[in-house]
Amino acid sequence: MTKFEHQLAAKGREIRLELIGVLDEDCELLPLADDLEGETITIDLGAIERMNQAGAKLWHEFVDLLEASGFAVVLGRCSPAIVTHLNRSGVGNATVESFAMPYFCPECDEARTLWAKASDLSDGGDSIEPPVKRCPQCDLVMQFDDDAKSYFGFLSGESRPRRKAPSSQPQPNAEAAAGTPFLLMVLAVAIVIAGAALALFLAN
Repeated sequence: MTKFEHQLAAKGREIRLELIGVLDEDCELLPLADDLEGETITIDLGAIERMNQAGAKLWHEFVDLLEASGFAVVLGRCSPAIVTHLNRSGVGNATVESFAMPYFCPECDEARTLWAKASDLSDGGDSIEPPVKRCPQCDLVMQFDDDAKSYFGFLSGESRPRRKAPSSQPQPNAEAAAGTPFLLMVLAVAIVIAGAALALFLAN
């Protein structure tokens, strides 16, 4: 089984893209943006298991290519790995349609992943609370298996906005730049003193 797969479907001007597996330096994500035509692309991220730093960089470049082509980007079924990334880097101009919510049933001792529509929770402001869910096996109320405030940060606007990758060009040292005029002044004074001393020597 490959680490990264995709499935693509188009209906009119709407495209649905499902990404499966791992987003890392080996995933062939950017070529998927080639030759796509449409107005809206919904990216199903429910089967993304994890994303590393290199994969995050490729993901941002991929979304930027789509938006530069005129697509409205919709993120559907964001897995816990994607939710973690959105809370770190922000949603940007994309729209989150739905996402995973982790629950745990202490009676059955099992973790369960449920799906929620972002529109059903995004009106809670800064105090979004996870909805009450019952275990499908024992019917007892399950526990939300994360910190609600941080997990729902991408919905409440507390997640940081997307940032561009830092430039690879070396930046000038601020202290060195600030000290350059002083060094030039000292050098000029030294030249003047040396010239005066030479003139005095020749005169004698």
